[in-house]
Amino acid sequence: MAEIRFDGKVAVVTGAGGGLGRSHALLFGSKGAKVVVNDLGGAPDGTGSSKRMADAVVDEIKHSPESTWASLFREGRGPCVEKVVVRVDCLREQIGA
Repeated sequence: MAEIRFDGKVAVVTGAGGGLGRSHALLFGSKGAKVVVNDLGGAPDGTGSSKRMADAVVDEIKHSPESTWASLFREGRGPCVEKVVVRVDCLREQIGA
C-alpha cells in the first residue's frame, strides 16, 4: 500500500496548540503539507490567550525534515490567511479538544 502524502498541499488546523489539533498539525507536517497553525491559546473555559503553545507546534513542524512550511495565524493578531495562503486543500477544526 502506498504511503499517503500531502506534498504541495496546504492544511489549516484550528486548535493546533495542543491535544488532538497539535497531533493533526504535526501529522500533516510530517507528511509534507504546508501547515497553517491556528490557536488562540486560551484556557479550556475560553478565557485568556497565549501564543506559547502554538509557537511550539510551529517550531516542531519547522524542524521536521519532511515539512516545507509552517506559519502561525492567530485571530486578530496576525496577517489574514487569505493574503498569504493562495489555496486551502484541507481544513481540520479541532477547537476545544
